[in-house]
Amino acid sequence: MTHSTNLPLKDPREARAASWLESLGHRPEKIEEDSSKKPDFWVLAKTGNEVFYVEVKAIEGPGESEGILFDPLFNKISNRIRDAYKQFQSNDPEHNLPRVLLFLADDFRIHGQTMFDFFSGRIEIEGKIIRELKRFRFGRVRNDLGEIDLYVILDLGDTPTFFYNETIPSKAFALQRAFDHVG
Repeated sequence: MTHSTNLPLKDPREARAASWLESLGHRPEKIEEDSSKKPDFWVLAKTGNEVFYVEVKAIEGPGESEGILFDPLFNKISNRIRDAYKQFQSNDPEHNLPRVLLFLADDFRIHGQTMFDFFSGRIEIEGKIIRELKRFRFGRVRNDLGEIDLYVILDLGDTPTFFYNETIPSKAFALQRAFDHVG
């Protein structure tokens, strides 16, 4: 694995993610890109004990003048999860280090509740299910979900919402220690 703190962050989304991680006291290091897909960062946690990978994915909305269409939005989320899994897998097929998928929202209507709805498989208001999302949650991405240890979504104001996957308890615990003061 090759990583470097001196690589310029040309992508503004990666720069935003690195800045947020640094604001927590973590040390993100950009992973050099080559012909294979890899996660964006190798991160040393503020404690100095935990090391994890971070892949950054944007979730674009339709724009303020348009309404949110659930199918395109949740298809994007599913596709981003599948792509991230492949990137983690190509760099660390044994899953030695914890994997963090950091979603960056670029629409004020995309936030922690969006991901909660995705993971629960439905949109519910006042106890009434207004939209089933099972085909997104339990469809093509079903097997990949358990291979990522932490999902974080940063809304437009960089407020994080965390979704820990406890499939591998040691990885979930390490990430909970790394992010213990956030959220």
